Amino acid sequence: MRHRFLHRYYRNTHGVIVVYDVTNPESFVNVKRWLHEIAQNCDSVCTVLVGNKDDDPSRKRVESVDAKRFSDQMGVRLYETSAKENRNVEEMFLSVTRLVLRMKRENQARLRPSEVVTISKTKKKPHVKRCC
Repeated sequence: MRHRFLHRYYRNTHGVIVVYDVTNPESFVNVKRWLHEIAQNCDSVCTVLVGNKDDDPSRKRVESVDAKRFSDQMGVRLYETSAKENRNVEEMFLSVTRLVLRMKRENQARLRPSEVVTISKTKKKPHVKRCC
């Protein structure tokens, strides 16, 4: 029953931001499940992986190199951010926006001419005076 509702939740999704806590390895372990669920429920979507709370190196438990290796394997971009220090947050959102817009442009360009409807104003035929 749960899966039927998930499809509705993901419908018409263009971008997904999957966030884990760099101070909590368990949150990183769950990322693979989330990415799999997104892949199962979204036709075409831009996904980024975000390691948040990257503001205290002494508390960091998910190493950047491991997260980067994983993101490369999964084919998603990785951002390490700190909402507390407002580091890389805006850059990440701008990147997601650019990815979504690029994907939409590419999808529109792939449409065959028969799938694109062009609406133009019709010209009125000039009135021709008929004789008799």
